[in-house]
Amino acid sequence: MLAIIAARGGSKGLKNKNVLNLNGKPVIAYSIQDALKSKFITKIIVSTDSPKIAKIAKDFGAEVPFLRPKKLSQDNSSINNAFEHAIKFLEKKGFYYDNFISLGGCCPVRAKNDIDQAVELYFKKKAKTLVSVKENNKPIEWYFRKTKDGRLVKFKKKKIQNRQGHEKFLIPNGSIYVFNTKQLLKNIQTNKDYTNNRTFYYLMPEERSIDIDNLNDFYFADYLLRKK
Repeated sequence: MLAIIAARGGSKGLKNKNVLNLNGKPVIAYSIQDALKSKFITKIIVSTDSPKIAKIAKDFGAEVPFLRPKKLSQDNSSINNAFEHAIKFLEKKGFYYDNFISLGGCCPVRAKNDIDQAVELYFKKKAKTLVSVKENNKPIEWYFRKTKDGRLVKFKKKKIQNRQGHEKFLIPNGSIYVFNTKQLLKNIQTNKDYTNNRTFYYLMPEERSIDIDNLNDFYFADYLLRKK
């Protein structure tokens, strides 16, 4: 199975987050090393527009067969288009994959079996997409929208429940996505997101669902890795 790790250089929330030293290694190195340990993954490529990220990725065992075009690496660029670019690039080189896995480059706190268990579940369910998720720990009834004049409007008009009584909702945690290649390309061509009627989930706990986007995430990941 192919693994694609998308890591652009122009991160805004936390500058250069993919290459920051996290407990002795660049952040992106954790996802590369997780992929190397998987029994399913046979090829790991990093899709990046950054020569610095590319060098680090190669040093830790990934392939970087191209630098992603700048037009696919903007703040508003869709990661799906980065996947499409990588898949079509590889197909031109004679590499075809029925399925592939995407690993979040800034998700450094997976358990050693998370990737393989997610892939096994994907095949067991005959899924076309599998997404790693965490539970939303706040009832959706507690959420509000904000208006332009500073008022709060209830997001969902239901009776407010205590935390124990609310319905459990799931949020993608950015760590693991497993895709049927043809299905994802079809979704992209029809301007749809990555979901379909065969989308399943792999549940991960909060402490393994860190997706570094700011300094608080970085410090928490550092704490968890040191504790680990």
